[in-house]
Amino acid sequence: MIYYIYMHRFVSFMIAGLVVAGALLARPATAATTSLATRLSGFILLQVQRNGETWYVYPNNHQRYYLGNPTYAFRLMTQLSLGISDANLAKIPITGSTDTGDLTLRQRLSGLILLQVERNGETWYVDPRTLQRTALGAPTAAFKEMRNLSLGITNADLATIPVAVGFDAPQPKTPGLSYAAKNISTSRGTFLVDSITLDLTQSNLRVMTDTILTADCANGCPATSLLNYVNRRGALAGIHGTYFCPPEY
Repeated sequence: MIYYIYMHRFVSFMIAGLVVAGALLARPATAATTSLATRLSGFILLQVQRNGETWYVYPNNHQRYYLGNPTYAFRLMTQLSLGISDANLAKIPITGSTDTGDLTLRQRLSGLILLQVERNGETWYVDPRTLQRTALGAPTAAFKEMRNLSLGITNADLATIPVAVGFDAPQPKTPGLSYAAKNISTSRGTFLVDSITLDLTQSNLRVMTDTILTADCANGCPATSLLNYVNRRGALAGIHGTYFCPPEY
């Protein structure tokens, strides 16, 4: 049994493993999760298995921020940027330069967005791979440059990096549907939970139940992945049926 959310006219995005109609499907926040978030600190990530969404892993909290569109990405850069003097900025070589600069300073500011406060508020990004700075410019140019500097990441790996909480980062949008992710502490540990809220008064959305067969099956029953169910129906999101849960649930 598969529950999924279907849109009549077009597919905007798909999220596998999430909360639908109050049911929770969570993943533990493990040491490996923390390790990946730390390792990708300061990186701009491109979600290659979806619609090319772009995320920024903020070095100060190792959480990811959705960059959305040029206007929002530029506002995000301003809010998360660190002010820097002209003298210190000059110690970080520009991309392509053979200068060494101040290696200690470069390492300390790796992955940060810098705001040149003594001039006209120019913004720079210190690429963690090269420890060199790239000018981000105006909103459209900055958004394009950030995508050019991005590192591709799978959905599975991206899911282990917590989404920033308490920040008005937009998510890919579909009328009547909203997505959120947050850490929930329980007696069995802390879990990162994906959730979806549906407005079923919207005519473009409906919740359906799907199975691979139309009749009961006792032995040798066929099976397919959740992703295949979602794709074959043109759905926005899907969640396994409750029979996947252990008896104690």
